[in-house]
Amino acid sequence: MKLLKNLMVLLIVLAIFIYGTLFSIYNEQGLDLDFLFLDSISVPLSLWSGCIIILGVVLGLLFASVGKISLYRDNKRLNKELDQVKKKLEKLNH
Repeated sequence: MKLLKNLMVLLIVLAIFIYGTLFSIYNEQGLDLDFLFLDSISVPLSLWSGCIIILGVVLGLLFASVGKISLYRDNKRLNKELDQVKKKLEKLNH
């Protein structure tokens, strides 16, 4: 089952890579962007799209890891409270 899962992940990553390569090949025209304090920069559309996608993935991972750290802290605190309650219960039973 793990082999099948790894194979599916590999196929999905390969399909995304192929799609991204084809997208960059067919979108070579330059895109001019004017920033407030910089001169106009002409960069291919595929590069801008790739940068935006990478930025989105990085921000998504960052927010997910912050949430996971918060859950880890809560879990650790609740486990300490549970241990304290178990010790109090043992004292009451003896």
